[in-house]
Amino acid sequence: MKKKLIYLVVAVVLLGLVTVLDRSLSHKVAQTTEQADATMEITKLVAEFGNHLKNVPTTANPALIPPLVDQEYRPYITDALYDRWMNDPMSVPGRATSSPWPDRMEVKDIKPAGDHYEVVADVVEVTSVEAANGGAAVRSTVYLTVVQVDGVWKIAEYQTSME
Repeated sequence: MKKKLIYLVVAVVLLGLVTVLDRSLSHKVAQTTEQADATMEITKLVAEFGNHLKNVPTTANPALIPPLVDQEYRPYITDALYDRWMNDPMSVPGRATSSPWPDRMEVKDIKPAGDHYEVVADVVEVTSVEAANGGAAVRSTVYLTVVQVDGVWKIAEYQTSME
């Protein structure tokens, strides 16, 4: 009788342990899937934003920059970053020279940081040679903070150096 009771207790404990482990594993799989989905979406966001850098000439008359930010960057940035750039048009990233020009952004690293993600990316600049043959004339590292706003990933911070 004692053996049966011991076997029953061991079976119940093992069943409980398996249930706890299964729930924990399911939670970790869900977290990993969420993070992988976020990483893909953020990579796409940064690439799309980077494709617009060439369309905003930063050496233009500062009065011309706000409408270009509206047209080229608005879908990719938070309201706070938009307001900051509207108040300081000279801080807006974009095309500083006729050649090389920013062609794209390539993500180097994405790390979750609480309710946002920290992104390190390269702005890849090209000349007509690289545009035709591939490659990069210049690479500059930028640091982005990306947040979710109403279910959509947006760039909240754009820095050219770690401050």
